[in-house]
Amino acid sequence: MPINSFDDYPMSWRPDKSKIGRPLYKALADRMEQDIKDGFLLPGTKLPPQRELADFLDIDLSTVTKAYQLAKFRGLVQGFVGSGTFVSPNVAESITLINE
Repeated sequence: MPINSFDDYPMSWRPDKSKIGRPLYKALADRMEQDIKDGFLLPGTKLPPQRELADFLDIDLSTVTKAYQLAKFRGLVQGFVGSGTFVSPNVAESITLINE
């Protein structure tokens, strides 16, 4: 159970933990990709900080870090030190290349 209550807490992305399989980091990156495809995450959307998402999902921080790194490798997100992680502006092209 998360330490903090997220019932009224604003988050730009709330992945459903019940839809995240194993291994967690890969499944979380896959969920992110699917939410981008489905239009829930639009280009330029700022993702929750890794610690916040780990707390929300009640998983280890290193798992979220690895998922964000995989999403970055796939071209889904871009990270900027001090500013956060954002859905890539050209994410549609990245998803097309991944699925070819």
